[in-house]
Amino acid sequence: MEIHFLQTESSDIIILGNKNEIALIDTGSEEQYDHICDYIKHHFFGTITIKFIINTHFHQDNYGCISKLTENFPVEKVYLKEYSGLDCTTAWETPADDEYRQAEMEKFQKLKAELIEKNLYVSVEDIENIYFGDGTLKLFNTKKIIQEIYDDETNAETFHKIMFSENINSLAILLDIDDHYIFFGGDCNDLPQPHCKADRMLYKIAKRINKKIDLYIVPNYETCHTDFSETLGIFKPKTAVFDKSEEYISKKSDILTHLKKVNPKVQIFFTKNCAKVFDTDSDLGISETTRWISWISVLFVGLAAGAIYLNNVSSFFAYILLSPIYLILLLVPPICFLSAPVYLLLGVSIYKWLKKGKIIWIILNATIFIPLFIYLLYFIDCSMGI
Repeated sequence: MEIHFLQTESSDIIILGNKNEIALIDTGSEEQYDHICDYIKHHFFGTITIKFIINTHFHQDNYGCISKLTENFPVEKVYLKEYSGLDCTTAWETPADDEYRQAEMEKFQKLKAELIEKNLYVSVEDIENIYFGDGTLKLFNTKKIIQEIYDDETNAETFHKIMFSENINSLAILLDIDDHYIFFGGDCNDLPQPHCKADRMLYKIAKRINKKIDLYIVPNYETCHTDFSETLGIFKPKTAVFDKSEEYISKKSDILTHLKKVNPKVQIFFTKNCAKVFDTDSDLGISETTRWISWISVLFVGLAAGAIYLNNVSSFFAYILLSPIYLILLLVPPICFLSAPVYLLLGVSIYKWLKKGKIIWIILNATIFIPLFIYLLYFIDCSMGI
């Protein structure tokens, strides 16, 4: 699968590409429709089907092109996030008033009616997973949090008067593909809130996921509200993508410092500068599962080499005999091709020097050589995903 980040600033347009099928996560502002069309035309060929569009929340820089896309492309589904009509700020973080909320509610109702008429509308509230190609998208924060707080009569009276940013309602999405984890943050944030349901949404989602993230799409929100070190400490992203400039981010927050603290080798990209495409097969390093296969294969090769050597086969010939094993284990990272022969020769040489029998070799192999090579594989080159 390819993940395309269109060149934007302060809006999200993300395209997932799988052969002749694509899916969109947010569609930017209405004036960016031509940009989306041109991008699809130049990067995807043949008859294109949009399997689905996900709207993370109802702000103008996220839902802007949904209507036009459904008019001009074959679209199968639109997952639309319910609008609360209770937001205290606009999409541009300026104070919202009743006129703004009323106008946005009318737009939401109109768009929802259009999608229902075209048989495209899907409410995200009862959706947990969406499947696309070989990937699974798991949705978080699907409930109407603001509405729940507002309608709860057991709350203190003050909560019936407080309005929250619509970003509290923002979806977050975890894409699991080929044992890689890709996190789309929407506009979730770690702002402290006066109600527990709305408090530090991003951190609560991170605790539920509790995994290291290969590709972290930093939530499109005031960056100072998405750099909570405890959240980043859970995710420990290998790669982070921002939709703002490096200068803006550096002035607003310490998130770049925090990212490098949790992972000194993190790669960082900014879509304000240019579009960016990630191929999940080649650009996201080596997965945790593949890493374990790598380590186990090294262990297996070492033991097999020792067994062959103990039957009076020379270490060089043992390596020649065992080479096809590396070709069969297609998931083994490239570093194993370099390390396993060294491991083999080291192990059999130590045995040859000691000449103390099979038990000594097995003890050395289990207690010294295998742990040393696991340590080596883990630290030798993080850029290769080890």
